[in-house]
Amino acid sequence: MKDQFLSPIFLRPKKNGEYRMILNLKKLNEYIEYHHFKMDTFESAIKLVTSKSFMASIDLRHAYYSVPIAEEHQKFLRFYWNGKLFQYTCLPNGISSAPRIFTKLLKPVYSSLRVLGHVNVGYIDDSLLLGETIEECNKNVNDTIELMSKLGFVIHEDKSVFQPSKQIIFLGNIIDSENMIITLTADKKTKPSKRM
Repeated sequence: MKDQFLSPIFLRPKKNGEYRMILNLKKLNEYIEYHHFKMDTFESAIKLVTSKSFMASIDLRHAYYSVPIAEEHQKFLRFYWNGKLFQYTCLPNGISSAPRIFTKLLKPVYSSLRVLGHVNVGYIDDSLLLGETIEECNKNVNDTIELMSKLGFVIHEDKSVFQPSKQIIFLGNIIDSENMIITLTADKKTKPSKRM
């Protein structure tokens, strides 16, 4: 078929035993213009944590897949699987512009939650929610879930932490607001603890 782009596809195992389908878009990415953008980082998250902080987290299930691709651009996201031609109709993992697109998409969501007085940080599909009291953190969690659900995002309940806590795992790090320290999770541990 003319005027299309075919990419190889492969499966990558996930921690839970399932597989993530990855479209190898290395060749297509060579044609995608890079645009600088600012995204929250782990460092920006820990700057918001105080010794009073209660924390929760929300993970979005298949976050990129909730972003539709314009029909005229889907032809660039084609692949063969078991002898049949398929194409992505949503944002695939592996496209170089995905982090920028998703960050820009969620920026107004987090801004509207901040207008309500909530303290939060979003990194792609992971959100750290804070409050100075359990009640404040609970309100942040409830408002975030409600807004994300209204916008069509699906909350990954198994990977989210809804119950406010003084210790939480965020982006592979354990944040402890009680003692104001950060440690790596056991599977990422290579360095000693760091004081905030």
